[in-house]
Amino acid sequence: MSIGYEYCPTEGYILSKVTKVLSLFEVLAYMDSIIDDDRINQPFYELVDFSEIDKFDFGYYQSDQIYGKLKLLQTHKKYLGTCFVASHDLAKAMSNVFKVQGETNGMNMEVFNSVDDAAEYIKENLP
Repeated sequence: MSIGYEYCPTEGYILSKVTKVLSLFEVLAYMDSIIDDDRINQPFYELVDFSEIDKFDFGYYQSDQIYGKLKLLQTHKKYLGTCFVASHDLAKAMSNVFKVQGETNGMNMEVFNSVDDAAEYIKENLP
């Protein structure tokens, strides 16, 4: 699987690392695993590191399924938003598409150049 996560409760986020080729199936399975993770029981951000991704194997037009899962995270897991770390053109382009679509769906989404910048934003914006 090209996506995995580490729950960082004291920092207030889930650090998700994406590598190589990312499929829609993998994204949905990853989100299901977060929904089912009993450790996640306080408000959190999703910090998604796209620095090692080579390809997105799905289109923005399929993202409604992703936003449906994010709505479940808002309702059941106190999800606060997503911070994308995008260090190259492909990752920046897709992160900005996700950001615009997320905002259209009433979600807080931001794009950063580094994990440290994203983590600082999260630290400043935790409730």
